[in-house]
Amino acid sequence: MITFGKKMNFRPLLISLAYFLFASLIAWDVLSIVNSHNANWAWAIGFLFFVFVAFGYYPNVIAIEFNYCEISAQKIRFYDYGSYWNRIKMIFLGKLYPLKEIATSEVVEAKFLGKKSLVKMAPTIFYPMILIYFIGIISSVDNLCGFQLKLADGQKINLSLSRDKIYEPKKTIERSEKALKIIDRGYSLT
Repeated sequence: MITFGKKMNFRPLLISLAYFLFASLIAWDVLSIVNSHNANWAWAIGFLFFVFVAFGYYPNVIAIEFNYCEISAQKIRFYDYGSYWNRIKMIFLGKLYPLKEIATSEVVEAKFLGKKSLVKMAPTIFYPMILIYFIGIISSVDNLCGFQLKLADGQKINLSLSRDKIYEPKKTIERSEKALKIIDRGYSLT
C-alpha cells in the first residue's frame, strides 16, 4: 500500500476555537474600556471570528492541507471533499471522519495531472511574517499535482499529491509512478 498526504486531525477546529477565544478577549478588553455595559458583545465578536475561520477559511483550504489517500492493488481510500457539507463535517469530526473507499476494479482510467518539477517560491527582501502561516498552502497551490481517476460510471475523482511534492519532490514522483502502476494493474485485471 502506498500512502500520500496528511490525515485529518482536530487542528482546524482548535485553531478556530483559538480565534474565538483570542478575539473575544481582545473585544472584551476594548468594550470594557469603552462601555462596561456592552462587554458581553465580545463573545459575539469572537463567535464571528470562529464562523469566519471554521466555515469560511478552512472549508476552502482543507483539501490542500489534508489530502490523505491510500492506494493498494484492491482499493483506493481517500477523503471525500465533494461538497461543502463534507468539508464542514471534516473540521468538526477531525480524525473520526471516514475515508471513502473505491475498488481499483472500478477505475477505468488513471492519469497524473500537473508538473513533475517543483516550483519554488520567489525570494523577496520584504516578507510579511503573517505569510509564514500560509507558506505551505501557497507552495501547494503553486505545485498542484495529483491523480485523476475516471470510474466506470463516468465519475472523476481527483487525488492531490501537492503537499507531498513540496516536502519530498523526487520521492513523491517516484511513488506516484508506482501508484499509477498499481492502479493500472488493478483495473486491467477485470
